[in-house]
Amino acid sequence: ILDYTSAMMLDPDNPKYYLHRREAYLRQGDLANAKQDADKVAALQTILSLSAAVKARPQDAEAYLARGKHHHQTGDETRAL
Repeated sequence: ILDYTSAMMLDPDNPKYYLHRREAYLRQGDLANAKQDADKVAALQTILSLSAAVKARPQDAEAYLARGKHHHQTGDETRAL
């Protein structure tokens, strides 16, 4: 768990570390932390999808707005702006 947490600090937008840490939490029976990691994975996958839409249509302001709204909803005001 500590190693995955350290990896997340270096690459915080990579869902694979959260998936692996979630599995470790499940093996320890720590369902609350496992759920938090599962929620984070879902949020990161949404961000990756929204970022792909921005990349595919860089002239489309709606794609940027959708990504910004998602960041706002997840409490990441810096990225939302």
